[in-house]
Amino acid sequence: AQVSACNKLYKRELFNELKYPEGRSHEDTFVIIKLLLECQKVVIDPNVRYYYYHRDDSIITKKLSLADYDLIEASQANYELVKDNYPSALKQAEMRVLWSHFWLLDKAIIAEDSTLKDKTIKAEVEYLKQHYSQIISNPYLEVKRVKAMKVLKHSYPLYCLLVQLRQRKKKPNE
Repeated sequence: AQVSACNKLYKRELFNELKYPEGRSHEDTFVIIKLLLECQKVVIDPNVRYYYYHRDDSIITKKLSLADYDLIEASQANYELVKDNYPSALKQAEMRVLWSHFWLLDKAIIAEDSTLKDKTIKAEVEYLKQHYSQIISNPYLEVKRVKAMKVLKHSYPLYCLLVQLRQRKKKPNE
């Protein structure tokens, strides 16, 4: 499930005490579990009512920066909240943490140049390899991510090639 606020409607009262963190990227991720903990009722509408457009200057496409690490911090904080309040959903929360590490690694791989690039890649590859068994056994992680992890475990250059090919596929006009 998406954590972004753009595909949800909230009662105003939920924000009487809770605020989006200022100056943080992925602010939706920081508050979603806290919001859900305050809800008395959640309704799901399967109808598509929102279309997302990827801009060239969005968080996803901006240059790699320290702010990108906010996603991992928020996902880890959510994992702790789920562990304390909804242990039956722990595998879903674990999936979000693992996914955030994949996201950061992939962003670092496609980053043109950044002082963080090499350090980020090294740290994220190490993290993902250390969590290999969790990744391949998590039932909520997409099959393509599990397959990508198997590739990463055996060949970082091949994993990079797959990430770069996927990125080119997203930008067919280049």
